[in-house]
Amino acid sequence: MGIYLVFSLRMVNQYNKKLIPEFKKILGLYWLRDLTFYLILICYFIAPLLLFTAHTSSWWLYAFQPVMTTIVYFILYYKSVTFMNLEEFQALKKQQQDVLIQRAYTDFEQQITSIY
Repeated sequence: MGIYLVFSLRMVNQYNKKLIPEFKKILGLYWLRDLTFYLILICYFIAPLLLFTAHTSSWWLYAFQPVMTTIVYFILYYKSVTFMNLEEFQALKKQQQDVLIQRAYTDFEQQITSIY
């Protein structure tokens, strides 16, 4: 799980870097980056600490798992319900149009240079 989370954090950061600066606030996945970072913290620090202290008392392990799972599901549910408002949709549409225009110019330029 820890390795998966590290690679997920890397992918989210790459996505955020590729965004056009004017859309970073609207389309950035900063909430997912933060959630992934907290899960890494739990995976590499809190869970091993709980496992290390489990020989004396195991109730921490039984309380920790459902609480963390519930919190993660609640965050993901909230983000899915509030996912795309009109401002985000327009920003996404504008960014896709810019990408398509850039690709069209690149293809057109390549075709012109191949003629010469």
